Amino acid sequence: SAQYTAPETEIYADGDFFKVRALKDHMPNLRISQHYMDILENPDTKSDVRKYIREKITSSKMLMRSLDHRESTIVKITQVIADIQRKFFIEGVEKMRPLTMQQVADEIGVHETTVSRAINQKFVTTPKGLYAFKYFFNSGYTSSNGDIATSLGIKKRIAELIQEEDRKKPLA
Repeated sequence: SAQYTAPETEIYADGDFFKVRALKDHMPNLRISQHYMDILENPDTKSDVRKYIREKITSSKMLMRSLDHRESTIVKITQVIADIQRKFFIEGVEKMRPLTMQQVADEIGVHETTVSRAINQKFVTTPKGLYAFKYFFNSGYTSSNGDIATSLGIKKRIAELIQEEDRKKPLA
């Protein structure tokens, strides 16, 4: 059976800038049921039932806060990617910049493992298509004249050179 990918966030162009928004279509809308709030407020409710409901409401609020924090972290990570990889979104893979999870972690004030866990098996939709977050994290090189190239850009250029070369007289 086919497995579908639902992106967590979207990077989109807004004039000269790239902005980010969370995509919540695949996330359930969580809320505390009014029915349980009414039971809690009813003076006839037994104290042990009231205590149980309070505990569950507290747990539910913690879960909702955690989900909001998770979303906020992913949006922040996506914004850093949008800012650093701006030229990629305009000009293509040749303009992608090297990026590490540590750089993103430093930028948003979290530990590198938080970034790693947040993006694991997650996707982002961009003006260039749908990508796994990990796609944007790759090594790179700086040439003697200061040009920066990522391993992806170098691989693409090598593939182009091979494709363009004369088959009778290959490049040496």
